[in-house]
Amino acid sequence: MNKNKNRILLRYIFATGLPALLAALFFLLRGNMPAMTASRSVANYVRFALSSATRVAPFSVLEVAAVLLATLITGLLVKAVTALIRRNPRLALRRAAAAAAIVLWGISSFLWVWCSGYYAKPVYASGGLTNAPLTVEQLRAAAEIFLAGANECAPLVPRDANGVMTETAAELIKRAPKAADYAALRDEFPSLARVGAARVKPMIISKIMSRTGYTGIYFALTGEANVNADIPPLLLPATAAHELAHSFGVAPENQANFFGIVAAVKSGDATFRYSGYLLGLIELGNALAGVSPDDYFELRGRYGDLVNADLQRDAEYWEAVRKSTGNGKLDDAVTAFADAVDKTYDNFLVSQGQESGLRSYGECVNLLAEYFI
Repeated sequence: MNKNKNRILLRYIFATGLPALLAALFFLLRGNMPAMTASRSVANYVRFALSSATRVAPFSVLEVAAVLLATLITGLLVKAVTALIRRNPRLALRRAAAAAAIVLWGISSFLWVWCSGYYAKPVYASGGLTNAPLTVEQLRAAAEIFLAGANECAPLVPRDANGVMTETAAELIKRAPKAADYAALRDEFPSLARVGAARVKPMIISKIMSRTGYTGIYFALTGEANVNADIPPLLLPATAAHELAHSFGVAPENQANFFGIVAAVKSGDATFRYSGYLLGLIELGNALAGVSPDDYFELRGRYGDLVNADLQRDAEYWEAVRKSTGNGKLDDAVTAFADAVDKTYDNFLVSQGQESGLRSYGECVNLLAEYFI
């Protein structure tokens, strides 16, 4: 009987103690850049293996796995409480330990497979970039490059008689892995992973994502680059390129934005080039407006008619999403949910050393200016 109890105790220790120890080891070593860089290198292959396994599914495995795991954990906790009510503490402990093991193994795996990238040597450094602060003149010069690129590419995009972009989300998503050519970028930035996500997947909950303001998500434990397929085609290609950057080992959002924009701009696909130039122009324009409003408004006055019309349609989409229900209480509830999602992800980014949290997306401008100028 004692041997049996000892075996059960050892199983509990292994199931919950080992992942807890691995998580603690991560937090102990995360300040060691060489260790985290080495961890990222190994994790790149782990994520590729996971991507190879999930690529066969035409849907986002993340969405299905999230529902199944939530159901499983909830069921185990309900059974644990039921066992306690029935005065069976041993069964309750087993059920609770099983739920804890799932959570702890998930957390520790995520830390080592993904979060090490936040503390590793920046991927852009392998290309000689320093992410140095900008002057207003450099910011304006970079914005000029992206304005010229957007105005030049706008007429090359497939459009209907009214000038509306005609390519569907499905078409753009299918082309994304080839259109965003990270294999070519790796010649400039050797620290990019040798392999990334083989495909980009549309999310079933795309409309819900729009209500929260999110356009894509990369999940390391399934190796999937997922995008919101409901958004207009204007920025969908650049969004897909951003999520693919994550799959190539670029964890911080500012760096993923930089690599996504560069991969799109350097694409042989006109729609991806246009989308990359526009996203870069938006980020650079926002930064310029903050430091030199006069320069920004002068630049803004030279946006081409097609660019202006596309941006207006994009803004109308997001405004329509915001007003989609017309039900005050429901809208308030959705807004509260979106704020909670933002706060959660913002806190996560801060906890992983990204001090600007969600604002870090826009901090790609230094890298854009340094690279293109």
